[in-house]
Amino acid sequence: MRGLVRALVPRGLVPDVAALAEGLYDKVAPGTANRRVGVRTFRNSHGAAIRVYYPAVESQGADGGAEVRVSVFRNSLSTVVNGYFFTFFGWLLPSIVVTMVQRLLGLVVWLHPLDYSYLPRCAADLPVEKGVKGKYPLVVWSHGLTGTGCEHGVLATALALRGNVVAILHHSCGSSSGCDLVDADGTQTFLTYDHPSMKEGEYPLEFRQKQAEHRAREMDEARELLLAGGIVGGGGGGGGGAEGAGGLKDLSNVLDPNKVVAGGFSFGAATAGLAASTDEAGKPCAKYCAAVLIDGWWHIALKKAKVNVDLPRQAHERGIAIPSLFIGSDEFQGYADLKDGTDRLQAKVPDKSVHVMSGTRHGNFMDAIWWLPKWVTCNLGFSGKTVDPHQTYAEFVGMVADFVDERADRASAK
Repeated sequence: MRGLVRALVPRGLVPDVAALAEGLYDKVAPGTANRRVGVRTFRNSHGAAIRVYYPAVESQGADGGAEVRVSVFRNSLSTVVNGYFFTFFGWLLPSIVVTMVQRLLGLVVWLHPLDYSYLPRCAADLPVEKGVKGKYPLVVWSHGLTGTGCEHGVLATALALRGNVVAILHHSCGSSSGCDLVDADGTQTFLTYDHPSMKEGEYPLEFRQKQAEHRAREMDEARELLLAGGIVGGGGGGGGGAEGAGGLKDLSNVLDPNKVVAGGFSFGAATAGLAASTDEAGKPCAKYCAAVLIDGWWHIALKKAKVNVDLPRQAHERGIAIPSLFIGSDEFQGYADLKDGTDRLQAKVPDKSVHVMSGTRHGNFMDAIWWLPKWVTCNLGFSGKTVDPHQTYAEFVGMVADFVDERADRASAK
């Protein structure tokens, strides 16, 4: 049934994610057509997944069989779509209606060809390739509000092809559209999006700040676990448990602790900014050598709830002393309060490179632009109408990769 539906759906309605991603990789990582990227998943102390992408050597797979493809959607497309539905519509509808719609969506999505999508040049649990120019930089990446780690797999693969190890987090504070958790004993639970009250006087002012702090701690933990090798083997969460055969020790052996970059998108940029902010003693962040901050959510402005506050507090008050790359959208530049908050934050970052990509919207920096046809993303306002979303994405990834390369080279020169 699934195969038949897949064959009948016109390609114009369902993009070939693998073929499109191959074209991107040829642009931002030329000469890597025969390179491989290994992918492993491990769990933090909350049981949340962290997907790691790394330069790898071609293999018959860790179990001696054929290589295992890496799906675009770690949990399945159905899980991702149902999470989005609950996040954006679940709070408006009776719970019984939500359940019925989610079951229907699950069936439709199960039949949908996009569920077959995979990340080209990637395979699960491949052996780690030793760095030709020394140890690899590590990029720790935070997703946006209502997002998931699945939204940045193409970016992570491109950076890995450029010679980096990339850890994509899936946050466990209720800021994701849905987060699967696995305890140390293997117990599985699913954390849905936490909807704060939007009524005047009821919106908790510390709500997002506390989430940002939780997320920043998860970034720091991912960094520490990868550099230390985590817990080799294991199957569950509880701090470093690796899913699959690869473990983490061989990854830690090829990482340079002086070349760790904090990165993120939207709320993830605010998270990375907090993690990279100057400490309480006024000293530059020592855990990260640089920060990549994509279309950051640096200010909360909610007219109905009468909320107008900068985010996160630590970055705005102390600044960010390490080199930082800011890439923003035209859309976010058009929100006066957000733009002012962004300007205030950037004024406290002495070593920075700032780019606003003409014609872009917030969605231009997410992998979802590969999941849907161009005409859908543009006409629905997800990506800018006047720019090619695929070309814009390639430009943004190229800027990120060049910045990480530059910072890694400077760290090596010290």
